Order: sequence, then C-alpha cells, then structure tokens
Amino acid sequence: MKYVYHVTKPRSLARVTEEGLKVNQSVSDKELSFWSSRYYGMRPIFVATAFATIPIYMVGDTIRIDADDFELVADLPSLADLGGRVDFDADTMYFDMGGTDLYSRLRIRDIEGLIPLMDEDHALGIKDLLSDTPVADAAIRATGTAAVLEDIGPEKLWVQE
Repeated sequence: MKYVYHVTKPRSLARVTEEGLKVNQSVSDKELSFWSSRYYGMRPIFVATAFATIPIYMVGDTIRIDADDFELVADLPSLADLGGRVDFDADTMYFDMGGTDLYSRLRIRDIEGLIPLMDEDHALGIKDLLSDTPVADAAIRATGTAAVLEDIGPEKLWVQE
C-alpha cells in the first residue's frame, strides 16, 4: 500500500473522518486560490508523500491516506517555492539555473531529478506536471508533496497518532 498524509484542523477532524476529504474546499490563502483556479480548475487536496515531509508550520491532526486508488499530480505551489516560475504564454514552469548564490545552488540540488526532463529553456509543461507522467512523478519526489484532484472517501483515511 502507498500512503500519503494530510493535515486538517482539529475542528474539522470529525467531519473528515465521517465524510472523507473533499476537493473544492474553501481556502483563505490567496496564492493557493490562484493556483487552484488557474491551473487545477478546482481546489485540490494537498498531501505530503511521507509523514516526515509535512511542513512544520502545518498545525493540526495528521491523517494517513491509502493512495493506491487515485492519481497524484505535482504540487505547483511547492514547485514555485523551489524556484519554479510560470511562463503564462508557453504554459510552462521554468527554473533559473544560472544562480550562483548558496540559495540558488540549494534549490537546484532540490530539483536535480527534474533537470533531465526539462527542455532547453529549463522548463516543464504544466500539462505534464498535472498528469500521470514521469515529469509529475519527478516533481512529487522533488517537493515531497502532491495534489489530489478527486474526493477521498473516509474508508481510505486513518488518524495518525
């Protein structure tokens, strides 16, 4: 079984364990709203691929999810955190590979699994990132996070102790 993890607010835990996780839940984060409306066409469920990769700022109850039956696609906001920038005309996400400062070198190390999949402009197609492709898989490995584009039923969820 493949597992992923999601953090929910304590006040939502009872509803989530009863009804499951649902796409299109409201978010107050303007950046997530941008990505959701522009690229995903919905508000996805964001998950961590390992318990250890849950961001420290995520406070709440952690839910373990059986991910065998649904597709994981790239978490575009997390790729942007690693330096990805969107070319709206080309519908790609590109990376500046020319930085020589320590921060740039560390970001390049984080995305090195993506580099062989990039085009000559160091770009990845958004459609490839949002489909079941080697590009999406490499992006998920790079960020340690993913997006789920469908509801997840309660039978797939366990509260992590």
